[in-house]
Amino acid sequence: MSVYQNPKAPKVYSTCMEKAVSDFLAGDKQVMARCAGASYDPGSDSIETVFIGRPYSIDCSTGAVQPKGHATELQGIESSVVLHNLIVASGRELSGRLVTFADFRKVGRAGGPGMKKNVTNAFIQYFGSQPELLYQLLEEFPGERTELGDASIKVNLCPRVPVVFTIWAGEDDIIPPECTVLFDAYAQDYLPLEDLAALPDFAMAKFNNYVSANKLL
Repeated sequence: MSVYQNPKAPKVYSTCMEKAVSDFLAGDKQVMARCAGASYDPGSDSIETVFIGRPYSIDCSTGAVQPKGHATELQGIESSVVLHNLIVASGRELSGRLVTFADFRKVGRAGGPGMKKNVTNAFIQYFGSQPELLYQLLEEFPGERTELGDASIKVNLCPRVPVVFTIWAGEDDIIPPECTVLFDAYAQDYLPLEDLAALPDFAMAKFNNYVSANKLL
């Protein structure tokens, strides 16, 4: 069971965040920032990074993750993902080869975390009948179009962690619409498997807020 699906979530989240802060404080901040694709500011002793299209600052003396500009406050478990990205990042050049989350499972431990089905279901619900509306997310979340499916976007959910969301519209009542979520094959060089499983769900929550607030559908 993933830490994000544990019924004792609050206690587990707290423990997870405490460890993330401890590991972050023990690391070389300049090296972590460089490897993750973030930036270290020696004047303020902070790291500037991005999480799902929003800027955040990490206080290197405490590990606190603070929003900047119009970014919103992160939940504790989201803050742990931001720290894990800095802790784990190897600086390895991305492969450019896209894989599904299941491909990580094939080379990882049996019974590991799975990506929530509600992420793809939500995309199908929102964009299955109107795939071109997917591109409107790029007005708010920096990314780019790709040539997959009937509509597809690539968004860096963390620095050097691009995720590709693709919609196939289907065909009348014969073939139902589909959605795929793809990662770079080297994504585990930048986030632990459990975080990769949860990241699209965090993104979908923010996409959902944007869709609802702007009445896109």
